Amino acid sequence: MFDDLAFDHRGGFYLSDLGGTLDNPSAGIYYVSPDEKTITPVVKNGMIASNGISLDPEENNLWTTEYGTGRLHHLGLSGDKKSIVPSLSNIPYYFTGMEGPDSLTVDRDGNVYVSMCGQGRFLIFNKNGFPIGQILLPGRERGDMLKSTHIIIRPNTNEAYMCSSNLTTGKAAIFKAKVYAKSNNFND
Repeated sequence: MFDDLAFDHRGGFYLSDLGGTLDNPSAGIYYVSPDEKTITPVVKNGMIASNGISLDPEENNLWTTEYGTGRLHHLGLSGDKKSIVPSLSNIPYYFTGMEGPDSLTVDRDGNVYVSMCGQGRFLIFNKNGFPIGQILLPGRERGDMLKSTHIIIRPNTNEAYMCSSNLTTGKAAIFKAKVYAKSNNFND
């Protein structure tokens, strides 16, 4: 159940797998070669609903959220960029609250922006995984627009665009906010 993806500068991409359950943590992270002929497991299994995924600016580390367990993963990549180095990988943050971490993006300074599905907010971490801020959506205190599922930074700007909705009313919206640094993708 592939969910999110992140391209590298060579044209290959990483995929997160939304599968897995508590009694069968079968989800993982995969790398698809630029020619799209080879799929290599980066994390073969052991995850429950891996979701958001993005590379740091140097493409040495992969950030991913695990929706099913409420964890933020920092995965140090090996030289071939198709496997992780366990000593350089960790779980810097465990999320709390209803639902969990969804999509994420990384800015050119390495800050990580995580969508908090069901909470109407986006948490921001520095390149070391320490929380440094959050974006709260209007109406969340009334239970409106809580299904905050995606964030992306517009290329060459520090403007983040965030998707959210209210599953009760069917209302959906895109919000915009200034963030700490310019986008990591499509930089000048």
